[in-house]
Amino acid sequence: MIYLTKYLKSTSWYVFGSAIQGLTPLLLTPILTRTLSQSEFSEFVLYIAIATILSFLFALGLPAALTRELILDNLNLKSNLLSLVRLKKLLLLLSFLLILSAFFTSVSFQIISLSVALAMALAIIQIDMAAFRAQQKAKLFVFLAISSTALPTLLITALVANNLFSNSFLFVYSIFVLVLALVANLRVLNHVGDKTRFLALFKLGAPTIAHGIGMSLMQYGDRIIIAAALGLAAAGKIQIAALLGTAPLLLLSTLNHAWIPVAIEKFGQSKVVGLNFLNKSTNLMALFIALIAMAIMFLNPFLLKLLAPESFSLAELSPTVVVMSVSAVIYVFYLRNTHVLTYLGKFQSLAWITPVSIFLQILFIFLLAPNYGLISAAFAILMASASQATLTQLAIYRLDSSIKLTTVPIIYILIVSIVAVLILT
Repeated sequence: MIYLTKYLKSTSWYVFGSAIQGLTPLLLTPILTRTLSQSEFSEFVLYIAIATILSFLFALGLPAALTRELILDNLNLKSNLLSLVRLKKLLLLLSFLLILSAFFTSVSFQIISLSVALAMALAIIQIDMAAFRAQQKAKLFVFLAISSTALPTLLITALVANNLFSNSFLFVYSIFVLVLALVANLRVLNHVGDKTRFLALFKLGAPTIAHGIGMSLMQYGDRIIIAAALGLAAAGKIQIAALLGTAPLLLLSTLNHAWIPVAIEKFGQSKVVGLNFLNKSTNLMALFIALIAMAIMFLNPFLLKLLAPESFSLAELSPTVVVMSVSAVIYVFYLRNTHVLTYLGKFQSLAWITPVSIFLQILFIFLLAPNYGLISAAFAILMASASQATLTQLAIYRLDSSIKLTTVPIIYILIVSIVAVLILT
């Protein structure tokens, strides 16, 4: 009962944070798409995409290592956290220098330089958020998440809408997040940190770097690939479709912040208790996400008109949203399986599973985009989700065939798929 209360309390905060983060782009994107040109909006989309993907590289897999170590070994909490200070100092310095150098470079290089600077600041925030999640500090986690995404987006939207700093709003975004990362760590920057402990955490988390980059590629990589295949403006169009189509998936990822710590704690009691909790929560999670996905499928034509003008080819985006929505229910299986792999101490398996899945996603886009256009990105996400769910399931069976996991969510996948087909036809 104590764990259930803790889970519900944490979940309520994560849902609140997810709502703010989800509503922010939905409310602000209509302003940006109607104020900026398609190319300017697409540049902003690519800036965020590149920074998010690279942030997982600069985080060095440490968020995954912290999640496991702080939950299972709370006695070394302080030494684990302080061991990361040197890395944070380095990332802060490099981010500052990149922002400074961007003032003296060409416009094309500015986007890259500012994206890398933002990525380094986001890497620090990722590490801090992982520490908060592992310690069940949902309020601090949500505050940092909102402050690093929703607030800077709100700030630059206000600037752009009022024609203030219209040519340098990317600078404002990067500087805002860098200052946030600095302020969040002011209390610990005077420490040195245990180098040995840092290396131990790095060794534990390094295999997940490819997984982290792969997951961000799954979420943001299609903007970059579509832009390369169909032109810069296509990145902005995919961003509009993804705001709706991947909303259930992002909500699920947010709920997972509360899900995984409780699941690991339950497994800490016993294997039977852990599996019982995981199967019941999986069924509820899948049902909830399926309902959200179907609601978006029916409402997406109306919502698309609110997000962007007709110049963004809204009729073409509608089926893209529908296909994207199906992937979220499949993603429930994947997240459930990662909890089991974490319990088994084999979450490093994701180091090859995720790259394989993302390779299939990229391949699908390149093969389908010339003939099928933007909807190729939707089918690619669907393929990546199915691949991740299947490969993680096979990995669990190979590691421990006695683990019996629920298959009830397959029913919800079939229902959502049938609804999608009916809408598309």
